Amino acid sequence: MQTIFAKDAELFNPLRWPKRPYCTDALEEGLKIRSFASALKRAYIQANPPHLKTWLMFDVDKEGAAYAWEDANLATPSWIATNPENGHAHLVYGLTAPVLLEADDARQAPIRYLTALEAAYRAALGADPGFSGLI
Repeated sequence: MQTIFAKDAELFNPLRWPKRPYCTDALEEGLKIRSFASALKRAYIQANPPHLKTWLMFDVDKEGAAYAWEDANLATPSWIATNPENGHAHLVYGLTAPVLLEADDARQAPIRYLTALEAAYRAALGADPGFSGLI
């Protein structure tokens, strides 16, 4: 079976991230575009570059959400961001290869596969279907 998730060493590879992502320390202050190095120091950061998906992001809104992947018997996420106030979490999986989403030469088969995989993981995790995954 082919591995579809990235290894930990790929987590901070700048090629997997937008060159100038949206980011902020406080959502109520709005998003700003900054360099990747500066954005990494912020609490909230845009993970996927425009027109590409390199990360699958899931918003799990329940106490103990950081362990939802274990409860669902899924692969270990590349990283988990937990809200210490309520135990909710974002579970993020890095793909071994990005999927081009919007372009004249975007292939439909990888997009359909990605969409099916994302839907299956969302359902298994009990993740928020309305989560946009921008940051």
